[in-house]
Amino acid sequence: MQLSRCRCVPLWICVLLLPVSTATDPPLNCTELTQPLQQSQLNQILGTWILIEAYGNSDFLDVQLGSLSSEWLKINTTEESGIVRLVKGVRHKNQKEKNCGFFHDLEAPLVNSSALQIKADYFSILKFLPTCSECLLYQTYSSADGLEMILLYGKSQSLGTSELEMFRKQASCLHFPQPPVATFKYNPADDLCPMS
Repeated sequence: MQLSRCRCVPLWICVLLLPVSTATDPPLNCTELTQPLQQSQLNQILGTWILIEAYGNSDFLDVQLGSLSSEWLKINTTEESGIVRLVKGVRHKNQKEKNCGFFHDLEAPLVNSSALQIKADYFSILKFLPTCSECLLYQTYSSADGLEMILLYGKSQSLGTSELEMFRKQASCLHFPQPPVATFKYNPADDLCPMS
């Protein structure tokens, strides 16, 4: 008996052609996506960042985020242990002049916990969350008025689709309404405030 000629592809080629998703890590669950960074990871948040996308939980924040054209944020350590310096440059949509519309310069303490959190003012805490290596992500909540935002920053003026999808999943895990009540999406064609 003669075996018919098989036109099968060798098994090792089939394995190589499997979709990449089967060879990568499984998608992160909500617990992993919302677990705060640890204070030992402070170096991950240092540097200059450009706001790419943000969500808020109220109509008031929709007005605030809707008025933004661009924003950058610098986070640096200070000589005093447990204190970081936050400098922010904000340009609003209706701004005509080349100078920046608003600079914010603040020295703020790290919250006394193992999680990486900064006390921005008496009522607000910035809680830093896991994200891509070229990204910065934090959730902020004000105990005074219940206002809450999640903000995604990048080292450059744009991020890839997978980074944005991860951010949106994190927002969903944190129970931000879908579609969001308040949003900001950076347009790379918009000028940034001069970075000093």
